Amino acid sequence: MKTMCSHEQDVLAAQRNDAWTEELREHLAECSDCAETLMVAGFLQEAAATAEAPVQEAGLVWWKLQLRARRDDAARAARPVVMAERAAMAVAGLGLLGGIAWMSAEAAVAAIGLIVLSATAGSVVWFAWSRH
Repeated sequence: MKTMCSHEQDVLAAQRNDAWTEELREHLAECSDCAETLMVAGFLQEAAATAEAPVQEAGLVWWKLQLRARRDDAARAARPVVMAERAAMAVAGLGLLGGIAWMSAEAAVAAIGLIVLSATAGSVVWFAWSRH
């Protein structure tokens, strides 16, 4: 069984505090165990400094993924309904514009006012409904 060098703790302390003595430098040049310890400590210190964020608990990560999946599924399921609503509004608007083109001048002005009023009210309802 291999024993540790008695200077390994001193090497680690010197590496952490940047407090190297001449004796410790000389020992480090001769002792492969201490050199390896210094290399590993430097690697671990560098890895700790570049770590982006602490690891979250697995249960919390799982819960967040499940919540995201449910939201994505709901949005995906609502897409055809939203597209059908938009298509129906477009068809209704084109129908109203076509009807106005066939009307007389006085009726056209009244119809345009009614369309503007209806579009405004419809937009308000649609905006309120989409924000729920």
